[in-house]
Amino acid sequence: MNVILADKLFADKNMLNSIHIGEQNALTLDFKHVKDFNLNNIYALLDLQKIALFNNVELNIQNTTPAVNKILFETGIYKTLNGYSTNPILASKRLNFS
Repeated sequence: MNVILADKLFADKNMLNSIHIGEQNALTLDFKHVKDFNLNNIYALLDLQKIALFNNVELNIQNTTPAVNKILFETGIYKTLNGYSTNPILASKRLNFS
């Protein structure tokens, strides 16, 4: 499984042009060094997701912070990512009331 560090991807979006998928057909985006998650980072994540979708590759995420989880949940992006687990009870609630 190829692991891509999210902070490096967000810092250099041209990194998408050099991604090697390999034979495992799986990519992992590691958020362990991500402190700030903004709109430009969402665009980079969506671009990576397009590459994975067009190449029939499973895209997993790991080591997300609560702030990143909140943004992924509010935007609905978490539904299209593998390896993203939510508490089914909390997922049914609206974030404004939780």
